[in-house]
Amino acid sequence: MDDVLIGVDGGGVTASEAIEQLLGSQILLRNNRRLQAAMRSSRLPAIKTLEDFDFSFQPSIKREQVDSLHELGFLQRKENVIFLGPPGVGKTHLAMSLAIAAAQSGRRVYNIRGNSYRMRPHTDLSKVLQPPPREQTSATPRGGGRRKKTT
Repeated sequence: MDDVLIGVDGGGVTASEAIEQLLGSQILLRNNRRLQAAMRSSRLPAIKTLEDFDFSFQPSIKREQVDSLHELGFLQRKENVIFLGPPGVGKTHLAMSLAIAAAQSGRRVYNIRGNSYRMRPHTDLSKVLQPPPREQTSATPRGGGRRKKTT
């Protein structure tokens, strides 16, 4: 901010350019704070991005497919992404990088480990995965809103 004001005082920056720079800085600051809050509430165990992933370590993973996933088209299509493979091949890293990309695009993300829910055999997953029912509220007081006349 001080640099912008110095530029205006020195005549190197016009007032409209200074306002544009200040607003751009404010937007960047707000987006960074929003992303930091989103990352805290996501409960991701670590910050792992696609740029950090070593594709040479796992050559069977096609970079084009992973890049395509990070465009987040599956979210608009309401599709699921499932990473399958043996331990140590980068499934968690790629899943976390997708979560970070989604958070950067303004989506809310939340990390839940696969073993967080212990289920008994024959558990109906549709009941487990449904949100709890909402309490119904009514505009009338209890008792149907009728008042007894007192004489």
